[in-house]
Amino acid sequence: MTPQELRPAAFITRPPGSVLFLCIHNSSRSQMAEGFAHAMAPANVVVLRRS
Repeated sequence: MTPQELRPAAFITRPPGSVLFLCIHNSSRSQMAEGFAHAMAPANVVVLRRS
């Protein structure tokens, strides 16, 4: 099997240009998610949060 055949369908081959976290019931979840994303995402990825 080739590496493409072994890769799961949802495998991300390149980072997204932006990520939006939206939480409507518990705003601390989106704040935590935003913080993790800022720490782990490449510098060119825009991370946004709306609560």
